[in-house]
This record gives sequence, structure tokens and C-alpha cells, in this order.
Amino acid sequence: MTRDQVLHSLRAAAAPARAEGLSKHHRTASMVMGTGNAALADLGAQIRADLDVAARVALARELWATQIHEARIVATQALKQARLRPDDDAWAAMVDWVAEVDCAPVADHLIRAGQKRVLAGPARLDTVAEWAADDALWPRVIALGLGQAWTGMKFPKDADLTHRARVVEMTIAALPDHRRPVQGAVTDVLCDLAKVDPDTARDILNTHGDVMAGAVRKSLLRALPA
Repeated sequence: MTRDQVLHSLRAAAAPARAEGLSKHHRTASMVMGTGNAALADLGAQIRADLDVAARVALARELWATQIHEARIVATQALKQARLRPDDDAWAAMVDWVAEVDCAPVADHLIRAGQKRVLAGPARLDTVAEWAADDALWPRVIALGLGQAWTGMKFPKDADLTHRARVVEMTIAALPDHRRPVQGAVTDVLCDLAKVDPDTARDILNTHGDVMAGAVRKSLLRALPA
């Protein structure tokens, strides 16, 4: 499958009447076709089935470079696979993309693909921590989302607990950032943590509740066991 074939499939499944509304809703500067999520998922699955890893990475980079909203989502889906070997080039592509993300749907899809890569190479948390410390909106959101790979883990090993603690530190540092997407990511991390480690989540609430946004605090209280 080539870039042009993917773009042809995206156009064939597009709904131009939805495109303008979606563009305004997501506040993206990318071109929006209005192609539905099911079609995007099907294309991603087809790429994963048809191409080897090197070809997938090359195609994903070409799709991302089009600056088309749906093509960027398909680019992330082409690399969404737990057992991806070798995966250094796939991770390098995602690293290059983070600074160019400009809306929640692309961030969400990049997070889903990226979680598998950070679990496969936990040393990549060093890069993730840099994004979390960055004041830029979407890199911080993506960093916290990638951290959920550990905060929601039900049966962590000792090394996983070390990585989880680091993610918790990044999340606490983000608490004063009350931008809505950041607070959404913070809420997701803390509510995941409340399900698997309620004591730590409760300690965070008691220690840092004064700097939490009200919605985060309420969500965490609901997530904690009575």
C-alpha cells in the first residue's frame, strides 16, 4: 500500500459535510476530510497486515507529512502494535511528531500507539519526562497519556512500580496547569491509579488537593474506594 492509495481510500470514505464542523471542533490547522473512525481503523489494520515494519514506518512518515488530519491518525495506527521489532524507527517517528500535534484526536491516537513503545523500551521515559516538563500543551498531554501505560497496570513488577512512581511525579508537577486538555490527562492518570493503588492516589489528594482543579478533585474522589 502506498501513500496515494491510502489518500484515495480516505477520500472515498470522506464526508465533506462533516469536515468543516470537525475542523472547528478540534481546532486543527490540518486539512480535515471527515472520514469516519471505522474507515481509519480499517486502513490502519490493512497497513499493518500488508507491510513489514520498515515499510510501515516509511509510509507512516509520508502520511504524517501530508498535514491531513485523517492521514495523521492512520499514520499512528500503522505503528500501533505491541510486538513491533525492530521498533527504534517507529519510536523515532513518534518523537518527531509530538511537537506537531495540534488537536485531541491525533494526540489520543499517538498516545495509544506510543504506550506500546514505552512499555517495550522503558528507557524512553526519559524523553517522555522532557515533554511533561515542557510548557507546550500537547507534548505535556501526550507525556501524561503515555504514562498511563503504568498507572493502570494491575500486576506491576518491581521495575514497573519504579516507572509508575516517575509518572506520578510528572502528574503531580502538572497539577497547577489548569488547561483543559492537561487536566483531562491528569484526571485519567489519577483515576487509573485510584483503581490499582488507592493509597497512593489518596495521599496525592490529601497532599496536593489544594492545587488540583475542582473537576480533577471531584473525579478522583469518585474513583477512590470508600
